[in-house]
Amino acid sequence: MEDEKQIRWVGSAYDDLPALSKDARKEAGFQLGKVQARLDPTDWKPFDDVGAGALSRVTKPGAKLFLELGFTPAEARRLQAASRKQINDTRLLKQQLMEELSVWIAKHHLKQAAAADILMVSRPRVSDVVNRKTAKFTIDTLVEMLSRVGKPVKLTIL
Repeated sequence: MEDEKQIRWVGSAYDDLPALSKDARKEAGFQLGKVQARLDPTDWKPFDDVGAGALSRVTKPGAKLFLELGFTPAEARRLQAASRKQINDTRLLKQQLMEELSVWIAKHHLKQAAAADILMVSRPRVSDVVNRKTAKFTIDTLVEMLSRVGKPVKLTIL
């Protein structure tokens, strides 16, 4: 068709298609067909950071992401379990670093504003540390904050 929209494959995306399950390839083909016909694909949104006309797939919360990506059910379960473990391990490490910072603040009887000046962050960031809002911090940021108060972090691999 003359007015069919052209698909531009980026990186290894086209070569990676055979690795997807038959159902995932079928669904991708159906959605790409809708794009070529200038129709809106299901659950996709504009992705202008990549370029004009680019689309990204939107996965709803609670979706079985690894199955949607075309992994077998067994591999999807394994990847999901590994992902959950990594997320939990990271959260626990952040909580430990935040605990050290909170103890230091309490030991020095600092108000959050004074701690913020020393840590070179805003007062709300100190509040987030004290209230263990782990999602708002990277491990690097917490390690840097501990270093600023003379508590360098030593990594031990078990």
